[in-house]
Amino acid sequence: MIHRRLLLARHGRTDWNRTFRYQGTTDVPLDAEGRDQARRLGMRLNRQKLTAIVASPLSRALETAEIVAAEASSTAERSVADGLAEIDFGQWEGLTVKEVMERHQDHYRAWREDPLAVEPPGGEPFLQAVERVGEALRPLLDGPEGTTLVVCHGGTIRAALVFLLQVPAALVWKIRQDNCALTAIDLWDQTPMLAFSNDQAHLLVDEGLIGTIPLAR
Repeated sequence: MIHRRLLLARHGRTDWNRTFRYQGTTDVPLDAEGRDQARRLGMRLNRQKLTAIVASPLSRALETAEIVAAEASSTAERSVADGLAEIDFGQWEGLTVKEVMERHQDHYRAWREDPLAVEPPGGEPFLQAVERVGEALRPLLDGPEGTTLVVCHGGTIRAALVFLLQVPAALVWKIRQDNCALTAIDLWDQTPMLAFSNDQAHLLVDEGLIGTIPLAR
């Protein structure tokens, strides 16, 4: 039986994450805390043999991937997949969650409840995001055995869960995805199964303990 694992990692923190501001396709860089989170994620993966590292083209994901690879001393082949970019949030980009709720209260509530039926004003339909993320992931589903690290975004990971696991879209904004947390999808002969979600133990313990935290098998 062929086994592949996708490790989906959200990028490290940015200043817009810190202020709960929608980023989407806006290219916001990591802040100092985000770089430290990426370094800690790399320490967590130091003993993990990675066959490939694939990143979103946005700088916050690319830099996270670079820091992780360096800290993990990984020689895995690295690539960029445009289809892994964050969802375009249209007019909401640059606004805080509180501002969006105040200015677009009914629209925002409807979008959170059913993203397939409603989209951010001027933004990307969620189904379109699911389709492009699926296309970006498809080559990994047919690749060699091993573990691939996919460094992307909260919205991208949620779209991946819909594509891979057929999770109802109405649930995706109720699935927490923290900065530099890991979500794992195991593929057994291309049958996907969720192994774990939003694992951020490496961000919560003393640095000296990070290398001792195993990944669920």
